[in-house]
Amino acid sequence: MLVLLGLLGDRSAILAAVIMFVLYELVIRTQMRGYRCTGTVTVTIDESAYHVSAPGRSSRREWSTFSKVQRRGDFWVLRVSRLAAMALPATALTDQQTAEFVALMRDKSLM
Repeated sequence: MLVLLGLLGDRSAILAAVIMFVLYELVIRTQMRGYRCTGTVTVTIDESAYHVSAPGRSSRREWSTFSKVQRRGDFWVLRVSRLAAMALPATALTDQQTAEFVALMRDKSLM
């Protein structure tokens, strides 16, 4: 892709970067939209994985699956790659649980 951008010139490279950023954000927002629901959200976190359940949706992933974790608005975004991520609703955690989650993510070098 870098060779292609070099052939297109500086303006095209800037435009391509902006488009990539917008697409990246849209992918993340689309994945998080499924968790915007009413009802009970259940979160189970341990040393090896996390499991999130909401009405009509459930997922479990090993921590080794993720490359980075960061807070984005009402969600913790657990990145699998630059374009793929999973969302953990921040409201599912109490303040104490959030502190423990952050400590675990730092321990796993995800933050």
